[in-house]
Amino acid sequence: MVLSWGKPDLYVRLLGNNAAVWRKLSTPKEDSTQLTTSEGDKNEAKAEGGSLVDVKYKKSSFELAADFFIKKGEKKQFGEKDGLVAGNYEIYVVPAEDEEAYGMYMPKVAVSVTTNYTAADGFTQNIKFSAIEKDNNTEQMQLGVVEVVKTGNDVSFNFTSIEAESEFGDDSTSASTPTA
Repeated sequence: MVLSWGKPDLYVRLLGNNAAVWRKLSTPKEDSTQLTTSEGDKNEAKAEGGSLVDVKYKKSSFELAADFFIKKGEKKQFGEKDGLVAGNYEIYVVPAEDEEAYGMYMPKVAVSVTTNYTAADGFTQNIKFSAIEKDNNTEQMQLGVVEVVKTGNDVSFNFTSIEAESEFGDDSTSASTPTA
């Protein structure tokens, strides 16, 4: 495979607690795991007559959501009260079908839960992980290769970010500008 599609494994850990361990969530409902990116606000500076002088964008925001079945005899994914989950978490999304495909890391998220019911699916929970800024130097959502390292009952991760190509580096093709 060359794409990061198919079944994901989701691992979460509570932030601010040195004893917190990584926990693998149940398998999400088919095709329900989705990352939504909202483009940051756009500020435009216009001159008289409407010509554009400059443009400035604010940061984008990211929200990961997935639906989980509430199965008989199993616990819910998060302890919540009226949809609110206490504390902040970090989360890895790991492609379960291809360990070399790209995954995702969100270093700080707020979690919310809605419980739903349909006759077709029974009870489900829609869990949303909203990325929040950890610090000024850390991206809210990072793509890369995620290696899951299991040592006994402990889980840790090796994460290698995807490097962006340089704007006009050695691999780019430069266009020639005609001279007058």
